Amino acid sequence: MLLRILLALVCLNAIAPCQHGEAGEEGANPDVTRRLNEAKEKSQGRGDKDTEKKESLTPEQMLARNITSGASAFCRFYATVKPTKLMPGQSGVVSVAAILLGDAVIPSPPPVELIGAAQQGVIGVGAMSFQPAQPGKHAKGYLGRPVYDNYAIFEVPVTVSPDAEIGKKQRVAIDMRFDLYDGNSGQPVGRFVDQVSTEIEIGRALDPAVAMARDGAARSSAKTAVEPIAQFLTGPKPQPRVLEGEVITPAAAPTPVPQQPEDVPEMPVGVDTGETLLPLPMLVGGGVLLLLIVLMLARRK
Repeated sequence: MLLRILLALVCLNAIAPCQHGEAGEEGANPDVTRRLNEAKEKSQGRGDKDTEKKESLTPEQMLARNITSGASAFCRFYATVKPTKLMPGQSGVVSVAAILLGDAVIPSPPPVELIGAAQQGVIGVGAMSFQPAQPGKHAKGYLGRPVYDNYAIFEVPVTVSPDAEIGKKQRVAIDMRFDLYDGNSGQPVGRFVDQVSTEIEIGRALDPAVAMARDGAARSSAKTAVEPIAQFLTGPKPQPRVLEGEVITPAAAPTPVPQQPEDVPEMPVGVDTGETLLPLPMLVGGGVLLLLIVLMLARRK
């Protein structure tokens, strides 16, 4: 029994402070409530002030306060190098195509700027230049006004250092900060930071003009060589003259002989004696003369 009474007393002593604490908290509730209300009012006042500040900001200030990294949901970039290879000290162009997605557009003049390093390894990067914008055809808010509503192409000049090593490749990154707008409402979508990169190989590229000239010369030479054969195969074939009594077999056809001009008279047809070709009138006259001699000799007898 004594143990049970002692255990009950210990439990009561442990519960008593908690009850006093709860009573104390209940007694302190009015102060706590007041402080909570004051904090809520202050936070509400700050929220109202922030709202007022946002409403007083210009579109440029609002864009500057909210910059998004990456614009793949609204725009995709593709880069190519012209020419494909650059020699040390040579300059070229990195051509970048920005493909706009959905209703995103880039107004004119384009709010785009380079923010990357001007010197990247052995490659020096210059200022970008845009192709002229065309009158809007797809964006309802920019119909007839200069805008990039489908795609935008810009070029960035690059120069290779004279001490660059031939055969090496240098990666070039084009870092940009730009604004995109909604093509229907004309309101800004946001300010973005994005990057497009490509590789530039140090070396000599074939000149397309020289390659085309060489191909043209080769084709012209081949055409000159083939034309006589083509004319012989497709043109009229010369007909050789065949002497009487001569037999030509298909397996041994004579070599084609050029036709005689029209103003040259043809030689009379005669008989081949084996040595010379005598005209037919001479043969007839000789035969008649021989017949007369035979008759005269017969009369003398």
